[in-house]
Parts: sequence; structure tokens; C-alpha cells
Amino acid sequence: VETVTVPPFAWGAGGRLVRDLPTLEFGAHTVAVTVRYAGADPLRRERRFSYLPPLGRVPTYAADIGPVYEARCARCHSSGIARDLRGYDRLSAQAPSVAQALLSRRMPPDLAVDEPTVLLFTSWIAGGTPR
Repeated sequence: VETVTVPPFAWGAGGRLVRDLPTLEFGAHTVAVTVRYAGADPLRRERRFSYLPPLGRVPTYAADIGPVYEARCARCHSSGIARDLRGYDRLSAQAPSVAQALLSRRMPPDLAVDEPTVLLFTSWIAGGTPR
């Protein structure tokens, strides 16, 4: 049994999301293993585990991302100064670019972005940008 404390994903070339376990969705899972030895009864074991994003849940736009966007991004990205990212549809459509801009610390250009904010956005994006 292992506890992993780093994000189960990374950002690849062009802002492409690369997950450590690409076919495994976040949430609860069970692994069932059966071992057979010649001349012995099969040995069966099941282990339950949760594959959680770094925050323990996937952030949502309404509860987590929208308020941060309004506080830290809207002054440029909703006013015509920079690419319009207003609203869920526009922001989620640009998710890979947003992740790269935050991870490289290009955005916001005049404010230091903290690790919790980067983790919040990247967890939201890795979790499928839920509303």
C-alpha cells in the first residue's frame, strides 16, 4: 500500500495533460487478484483504494475556480486586455493553455501566483473541468 502525495498528472508538450494512470478515473476502485498455484486452491484478495486528485476532491468551476478567476484574472481576461476567458465555457476550452500559463508563472504577469492556486487550477483541469 502506497500513499502518493504528488499530483497524479503532469503537463506535457503544448499543455497536453499526461496522467500517471490514464485509464483510471478519479474516485473509489477495487483491485481483485487471484493467484493460482499448481495443486493448491486459488488465493483471492481484493483491495479497495481511492484515486484522488491532490486536493482530495476535484475542484468545480462554481465553487472553486470561478471565484479565483473573478479575483485574480477577470480584470484582464474579461475586459478586452487579454484573451476573453469569461465564463465556464471559455475558460474550460482553454484549460491546457491556462495550466501552462500558471505553471510557467506567466500569468498573472503582475501578481505572484501561489502554489495553492496553481494546484487548484491544475486539479480542476486534470479532473475534467467540472462545472
